[in-house]
Amino acid sequence: MSAAEKMMEKMGWTKGRGLGKDEQGMTTPLEVRKDSAGATGKIINARPVFDVSAITSSTGRGLGLGETSEGKSFDPSPTPTRVLLLRNIVLAGGVTEATEDQVADECEKYGDVVRVLIFEITEDGFAIDEAVRIFTEFVDEEAATRALENLHGNVFANRVVKASYFDVKKFEAGDLGPQEGEL
Repeated sequence: MSAAEKMMEKMGWTKGRGLGKDEQGMTTPLEVRKDSAGATGKIINARPVFDVSAITSSTGRGLGLGETSEGKSFDPSPTPTRVLLLRNIVLAGGVTEATEDQVADECEKYGDVVRVLIFEITEDGFAIDEAVRIFTEFVDEEAATRALENLHGNVFANRVVKASYFDVKKFEAGDLGPQEGEL
């Protein structure tokens, strides 16, 4: 944690959340980047944070695998695979050029990532928080399981992340759209 993050934390800031009553303000501290000569620099926003640390709900309990922010149990998938489906990270229309890299960087904390694919469902009537589907393929099931255990149920940009295993054959075939029962 940087010195700026520590100072902001003392003033009530939490990683991944904006400053202010409605959390609409800055989500990252400012930092100084020195130029190549090292004599001068400029002030910039720190790299965006994808917070998956143990954030507590209003009841004070941690949000981990098997719980959502409402405390309801959730079975992410009956069969582990090396592919994860992440939902509710970005709303429909909110994907940026940096989204794929940010997700890959975060997921690499749990194991080697083969690739990240972002698929947006554009069908009418599909839930806005479910429309952007981020698929992360890991080298093995163990890495995918570690990522699922750490990502599912945590809060990112005031949204609860939904992580689940995804069928490898469907992933490899490019069948990334809504599955049976989702429409």
